[in-house]
Amino acid sequence: MKEGKAGPSLGDDLYKNNYLSPTGKDDDHKEIKVHIVSPHLNLNKALLCSTAFLGLYTSLYSAQNVQSVLFDDDNFVGLGFYSNAVVYLGQGSGSIFCVFICNKIGDSKSMAYASLFAMPFIISLMLPACKSVDLTSPSFWLSNGFVIPVVLFTSLLNGLGEGVS
Repeated sequence: MKEGKAGPSLGDDLYKNNYLSPTGKDDDHKEIKVHIVSPHLNLNKALLCSTAFLGLYTSLYSAQNVQSVLFDDDNFVGLGFYSNAVVYLGQGSGSIFCVFICNKIGDSKSMAYASLFAMPFIISLMLPACKSVDLTSPSFWLSNGFVIPVVLFTSLLNGLGEGVS
């Protein structure tokens, strides 16, 4: 222990345990740098991420409620409810494969590819919106027989993408 100090320092402990030579360098004469890590190093990042997800899902659930009401107004009774149910079914199914896919292609790529699954769902929501202009339209593309399966299928894709990411 060095003179004039109140107690042993980290360097003294390393020297005493034969980790360092008396000169403060290891056997290969490379200097060793000691890093002290704060226990709350990522607190700001975690808080930011949590707040962002709070905002995202608050707006998502509000939009899903509005979507359900608008579907009912456009004579697609219950489609909003079933669409949300299929999205959650897809999320549960996608989360089963999440770890495998993330390990296979990496976190960033899996999130990027999974986000592409939301695009068909967003585009499919234009079909009921177009029908709301003319509720008596005889077009096949705006009929319940076409719109409902398309919205439900794209809801499943959207859910799978959300579950994987």
